[in-house]
Amino acid sequence: EIFSDMINQRANAVTDSEKNAIEPDLITYSILVKGLCKADCMDKAMEVYEEVKSKNMLLDCIFLNSLLNGFVKSRSYSSDYLRLIVDMKAEQIKYNYKTYCILTRLYGKHKDIKKVLETYYAMKDSGIKPTLIIYACLLQACIKCHYEDMALKFFEEMKEQGIMPDAAVYNI
Repeated sequence: EIFSDMINQRANAVTDSEKNAIEPDLITYSILVKGLCKADCMDKAMEVYEEVKSKNMLLDCIFLNSLLNGFVKSRSYSSDYLRLIVDMKAEQIKYNYKTYCILTRLYGKHKDIKKVLETYYAMKDSGIKPTLIIYACLLQACIKCHYEDMALKFFEEMKEQGIMPDAAVYNI
């Protein structure tokens, strides 16, 4: 309740700043999107995204990662996140380490093991080395998708790379 009131106040502040000819920048919108995602208001977060796009603002990986991460944490299983991925590719926004982590978790949430694997191999092809966090995301996705043999393969690969599993990995 309190958090929702804060989000509404921030949204009103953005609207008020527009009335006073103060144009919000991408950082302002990013903060708003993060708050909306945290409150699990993904429809409103996507409205903000559409507004940013309509203003022809130059989108960046940080802004889009916030939105994608919102879909990971959301209770809903909306497929709106696919639009973000298409737009990232169309705008040639380069994925960073965090993007690959988020996408792995997001595809795992939606039980799309093919996309999980595509993301993993694309990350490696881009020169980003897998870390404990990436492997943990892979293991979770494999197990959620009932690919236990594949999870074991990634677990062994992780150890071969010299990455030691922590307690969280053993509890997956």
